[in-house]
Amino acid sequence: LAGMFKSPNYYNPEEHPDRAQERRKTVLYLMRRHGYITAEEEKIAVRAAKVMGLTIAGVDIMRSSRGPLVLEVNASPGFGIERVTGRNVAGKIIEYVEHNAKRTQRKDKVGA
Repeated sequence: LAGMFKSPNYYNPEEHPDRAQERRKTVLYLMRRHGYITAEEEKIAVRAAKVMGLTIAGVDIMRSSRGPLVLEVNASPGFGIERVTGRNVAGKIIEYVEHNAKRTQRKDKVGA
């Protein structure tokens, strides 16, 4: 996702899959180097995109006591609503989940 915005036509995975993959590698490397993701999270994100047959994807990962968990793989990633409203929608969702998770310690349907 982060790699596409610099030059979306140049890195278009449909027209230039080699460029898109190289950009993906660069962005993930920089995210790992700066501590935004771990090496394990990087591998999981790349594998999740490949399983879905996607060159470029937004992979939502949650850190847990069982290790990183894939929540969602988006073929067209991005919150357009964040741009329009100027609000961090993903951050608010995480805050909501964290707040409500602290109130009860029950297991959900997947046993998380």
